[in-house]
Amino acid sequence: MLRLLVVLILFKISMTAMALGPIVFLHQNSAPKFFPLDSGKKGLCNHIYEKIAFRLSHKNLNFQNHHAMLPIKRILSMLETGEGHIFCGAGKNPEREKLYIYSPTAIYEVSNVVVGHKDEMLTKFEMDYFLKNKVAVGAYFGTTSAKYLRSQIGDLAKDHFTNIEDALFLVNAKRLRFFYYHDLGLNHYVHDTKYSLQVMSPRFRTVPQWMIYSKKTPPAVIKAIDEVLHEMKDSGELQKLRNDFY
Repeated sequence: MLRLLVVLILFKISMTAMALGPIVFLHQNSAPKFFPLDSGKKGLCNHIYEKIAFRLSHKNLNFQNHHAMLPIKRILSMLETGEGHIFCGAGKNPEREKLYIYSPTAIYEVSNVVVGHKDEMLTKFEMDYFLKNKVAVGAYFGTTSAKYLRSQIGDLAKDHFTNIEDALFLVNAKRLRFFYYHDLGLNHYVHDTKYSLQVMSPRFRTVPQWMIYSKKTPPAVIKAIDEVLHEMKDSGELQKLRNDFY
């Protein structure tokens, strides 16, 4: 009787996992948060996805990585429609909170900074410097950092860039004086680039980044992932992963 009960429970778990279908992790075209799956490198969020899937492997959930590296606007759209279910490393704002489910645990923090040419002599300044001197600043289209920058300096925020490399090319060519983004990304790009660039010293704000879920993600899956993230934070594992990329 006991053996039959165990078999029935395992069968039910298996059938539930099958009924859920694939749970899709989404990947942004933003290093070092993500690297392409075929690159041989793992970004911060690649590691987090991998650890979630490993820790929940006993639940027989069908986690899948979306094959493409996507811009943030496309990712948010896919979360709304349910084409994707989970995205690692999202900023928070009231509009997004209406559309998506946020993890209760912040997974890491970033600070907003600007990158400039190595010849740039200005080293210490505040946000109002851009307004007072009418300095245009590039930003990454669709991001919370771009939204914040626009709220501070209005149309001086040139937030049409969908590719960071394009912006850095212009900064290197001295056709754009500054590009505004988070330190996780800009430190990586400046370290790896052939361009003559520097990450400038002022940190304009520091903000947490979150795991967000499509509202079409099964509640049991969200609960299970949130528990894993809570454990990873309490154990210091999330902090250690973040430190590996700074």
